[in-house]
Formats: sequence, C-alpha cells, structure tokens
Amino acid sequence: MIPLFLLTLSLAAPPGFAADIEPVLTRAGCNAGACHGAAAGRGGFRLSLYGSRPADDYHAIVRELAGRRINLAAPEQSLVVRKPTLELQHEGGLRLDDPGRDLLLAWIAAGAPLGEPPHITQLRVQPPQALLAVDTPLALRVFATFAPTTGDSSAAEEREVTRWATFTPADPQGVVLQGKTPVVMVRRPGRHLVTVRYLQHTIALELLSPWEKQDEPLPAVRTGYLDDLVNERLAQMNLSPSPVADDGVFLRRVTLDLTGRLPAPAETLAFLASKASDKREALVDRLLASEAFTVHWTHRLARQLRLQVPAGDAAAATVYYRWLEQQVRTDVGWDRIARSLVTAAGDTHTIGPATFHRNSADARAEAEQVSETLLGMRLRCANCHDHPFDRWTQDDYHGLAAVFADLQRGREVRPGARSAVIHPATGQPAPPRLPGSAEPLAADASGPELRAEFARWLTSEANPRFAAAQVNRVWQACFGRGLVEPVDDLRVANPATHPELLDRLSADFIADGYRLRPLLRRICTSATYARSAQPLSGNQHDSLYYSHAVERPLAAAQLADALADVTGAANVFPATGTDRAGELIDPATPSLMLDALGRCEIGACETTSSTGPSTRGLATMLHLINGPTINEKLASPAGWLQQQLAAGAPAETLLADLYLRAFCRRPTIKERRFWRQQLSDSDTREEQSSLLQDIAWSLLVSREFTTNH
Repeated sequence: MIPLFLLTLSLAAPPGFAADIEPVLTRAGCNAGACHGAAAGRGGFRLSLYGSRPADDYHAIVRELAGRRINLAAPEQSLVVRKPTLELQHEGGLRLDDPGRDLLLAWIAAGAPLGEPPHITQLRVQPPQALLAVDTPLALRVFATFAPTTGDSSAAEEREVTRWATFTPADPQGVVLQGKTPVVMVRRPGRHLVTVRYLQHTIALELLSPWEKQDEPLPAVRTGYLDDLVNERLAQMNLSPSPVADDGVFLRRVTLDLTGRLPAPAETLAFLASKASDKREALVDRLLASEAFTVHWTHRLARQLRLQVPAGDAAAATVYYRWLEQQVRTDVGWDRIARSLVTAAGDTHTIGPATFHRNSADARAEAEQVSETLLGMRLRCANCHDHPFDRWTQDDYHGLAAVFADLQRGREVRPGARSAVIHPATGQPAPPRLPGSAEPLAADASGPELRAEFARWLTSEANPRFAAAQVNRVWQACFGRGLVEPVDDLRVANPATHPELLDRLSADFIADGYRLRPLLRRICTSATYARSAQPLSGNQHDSLYYSHAVERPLAAAQLADALADVTGAANVFPATGTDRAGELIDPATPSLMLDALGRCEIGACETTSSTGPSTRGLATMLHLINGPTINEKLASPAGWLQQQLAAGAPAETLLADLYLRAFCRRPTIKERRFWRQQLSDSDTREEQSSLLQDIAWSLLVSREFTTNH
C-alpha cells in the first residue's frame, strides 16, 4: 500500500513550509507561548510565536543542529515527526494527529521546501456572528482569500482553511469547542468571544446567547441613533431597560461626570423644583460651558496623556498642564492637540506640549505611550515578537520608535543625531515606519520631518483608530466601561460590544472637528445615559449592554473633593496652590489621604473599567470606615457641620441638608422616621451633636456617596 503522504505528494503540488506546515504547527500548539513559541523556546527548540516568522522557523527545523530535526531519506524517522506523535518521549505530549502527520511527511518527502509565504487579504469565519440558545451546537467554517503572486486582484482565490485554523474562546468555561472541524456551544447566556487564527491573521467570532424573555418589558426610550442602536442590542438579548433615573440621581451623575464636583445644595433645589421639559438638556449645556468642566476634563486628559513632572521639573509640567487647560477651555479638536504633542519641540518652560516627549525615557517608551494614549492599541506587545492577537509586528514597534529616536529629552526638547533603534530580530537599526505600513519612511528624512509625517497619518482618514480610541475613552468616562475594553486594546479580535455605534459616534466626532463638547452632549442627553442604576429582575446580570447604569467608584481625587464639599473642611496639599485634588498637576503629589483613597499609578486607571463598587480596594474601604480622613473633616471647627451645630441649627434641618449635600436628594419618609427615632434617644445637646456627626459619617461611607450611580 502506498503511504498516504506519498499519495498526497503525487496528486498535488508539493507542500511548502510557509503556506502548509506553519498552520499545522500552529494548530498543534507547537509555537504557542507555553511551548516552543516562548521567548526562550522549550527544550533547546525555539519557534516564532504563532508562526509569525516562517523563515526563522524553517531555519530552526531544517538547518539547526546540522539538520537533525528532519530526515530527507526517511521522513518517518524525522524528530519533528516522531516527537509530537509520541513515537519518542515528548514533554508536550501528543500533538500531531494523522492529517497533520501526513502533511508533514509529504513536505519532508518533497525535500522540505520553504515555499512562498501566502499573501492573505482576508480571513472570515462563517457565521461571523451567531445568536444561539445555550447548549445549541453550531458548526464553524473558516475561509481565507489568497492574493495571486501575479498581483492581479481579480484572480484572488478564497479557500476553506477550517482544518488548520485555531479557535480560542476568551472564556473556556462559557464556550465548548468539539471536533476537528469545530462545533461550538455556549454554556450560559451572554456574550462570548472566540479568537479564530490562521497563519498570522486573527479575527473574532461573537456568540450571543439571549437571556430568558421577559413577560412585560418596559418600553425603550430613545432620543436618537445612540439609543436606537443600544435598544436594538437589548431587544436582541431579551434585556429590558431600567426606567429613567430620577432628577436627583441624574443631576449628581452628570455633574460628577462633566465637572468632577458635587452640585451645591442651591443648585440641587433649583433643579428639583424646575418643571421645564428641557431642564436636563439645559443642565448639560450649562455644565459643558462652565469653568468647572474645563478644570475637570483638563485633569482627566492630563491623566490619559500620563502627564508627570519630568526629572523634578515642576515648571515644565505646569506649562504643559496650562497649555492643555487652554485647549480644553477653547474646545480645540483632539486632532490638533495630538499633532501638537507629536511635533512639539523647544524649551519646555515656555512650550507646553514639548513636555509630552519628556514623559518617556527613550524612543521605545514613547512609541508605547503614543500607541496607547492616542491610538488605543497595545503596540508594546510587538517589542519582543509580533503581536500575537493583532496585525502589529516588530517592524511596526521598532519602526515607530525610530520616528522618535533623535529627540534630546532635557529641559529643551530638540532633535539631535538620530540614535539607532536596534531591531532584535535582525540586529540592525530599524528604519522609521508608520504602523501597518508595508514600506518604511524615507531613510534620509530628518526627525522633525518624520514626526510631521506620523502626525499627518495619525489623524488622517487612513487611520480610523484615532477617532475611535478617543470616543471610546469618553464613553468609558460616562458609563464606567468602554464600548471596547480595555480602552487601549482596540483590535479586530477584541470587537466593540456595539460596533455600529462606535463607528457612528466616531464619524460624528470627526465631523464635529474632533471636539469633546459635542460628543459629551450627544452622550449625556441620551436616554441610555439617563437610565437608573437599579436593575430589573431580567437585566440584573447585564454588564455590557447598558440596560441600566453601572455604579462606578469615585476616583480618589473625586472622592477627596466630594468629602471636602460635603463637610466644608478643605483638603490640604502644601505648596501646590490648590486645595482641590482634581486640580493637582503632579499625579505624585505627596498625600496620605489620596494614597489611602486608592490613587492609581500613572496609566493604570485610564485603561481599565469600573464595573461596580466592589472594585474599590479593601484598604480604601477600611480607611473610609476607620481612617482619619472623614472623622477629622467632620470634627473640624472650620467645617460646615460643626459651624451649624455651634449655631444651634435644628437636627432635622441638618439632616435634610446632609442628604442634599451628599446625595442630591431629601431623605425618604422611611429614613426620616429612622433618624428621628435615633435622635429622640439623645437626652442632651452634646449627645445629639455626637449622633449627628455619626449620622454624617454613615452617609459618607455609604455606597450611595462613594459611587457615581
């Protein structure tokens, strides 16, 4: 009988390593990070991660160890065949089944040719998205479009590659894959993602399993396309939207989101008393036009851009912060801001955006900072190897670093002699390159010319990621999670929960000149934004589709300022010129209070979502309950509570005012009865004063106060 691998060889063109064998190794897991694809390899044998560099892998298999890994005379005796089939001891266990073994043998019998790497223009999975019930089987098929070597696009050919594609569920407990040609089943309702890979291409399969249909869903309120697209997904997933939040909750939420502050009691009373049908829209417009908006969003954007004090140079940080503040105040578009940051140079004591370059220690660090803060992508994953789950390669990483390689990062940021950024795969200087570009930039271009070219590309139509990245961050600021999470990980294999919504908002963002205020107005006047945080019996498990608002822990600076606003006892930040945590320029300003309240390291809080009150650390909660911050403010003679007590204010009046200051509402009938009973047990004015201080403490450590809901 003729061996199958020889029969295969006789009936078809001989297989090549780059096109045919690399997918076999990937499907078998040989080049995964836990095996030979690790940075140091495994057992003296190293492959590129997921086969990103076929020529290197070919050399490792065919040339290394004097070619001992293959046997051209007797293919069945090749180590590369016998080990993964367990004919010889193999730490990785059984990896190759019969089809993979036969193809590998056919390749070796043909002389182990490298072959031409295929040029794949598209990878698709069928179906690209599926709506299916729990435990319902669904067969998957994968197709790749191969471009011809002649360059004639009309001759492109689509082939099924299901057999050699890999399927990796994001949640292995929620998705089950069965069979060589996989059949997929979901185990619980919700959204499930499966990463599909073939050669260097990855896409995401989205599996949606609706919850049980509710008997009488509430009608979904809408104000425009934003609500329409959210409501469509809610209906698809059988999720009923929670009702609109009451006026007090909405006032507190939007004021915190747009200004970082709690509304004053007089503002709360006026808003609650207003009967105007458009009072919420008018409130949003007033907040967007306020100086408090400028102050808060300057602070937010400074943290997004990871502004810090470079080498102890507080003057440079201050000039940079004030420049950014002016951009926010005059509603300068994000495209202009980004171009200014990338191209700026000069004395950082007078030219604010030039300090952006000083926040990175070297060219590689700046490439990472630019990609994460401006592009919403994790280019740093391509430093040591091609990105395992995105299109970015080491050429992209080190090529972008080379764009910034000539910068001198002292007080004066200026171009100098171009330093070489050594490409680890070649050992040679990496040529400057735009991310994703097939060709490097002009080798004779100066550093400023390279950065100007990068800045033009960054905000051009050729790079849709820029607008989407900024829109996604603003959405996260308003809802507690981005349409894509994490917000610095926009990629094909990590799709948005509402892709069309992200596209529409990004298009409007561009049409509005990349300005923050129109985008924020569109979001904050939507019915989706106005929903209550109280879940219904049918939507309590939803954390992705905005059927109800998410309780978001106040950031450390917001919480510190809110405590100061309610108690009337100012925060103290010596030598900073401000008592507001939300106005501090240096994110590392010494403050035991901010540390205890959960202050984040630079870059940490801007990339992760806040999914609920449980995300506040235990140390912070213990500090709120037992630490000195709240107690000292409540006991301060200069504070509002002690002054009211000294003036003899009635207990019930104080109680009502506390609720207004902390929660933007009056106490309910049940709450008034409870506190009235507690106060009636106080025999003396001193006991009543002590009890009122305890009541105030209990309000300030509650979830209702420490979250934005």
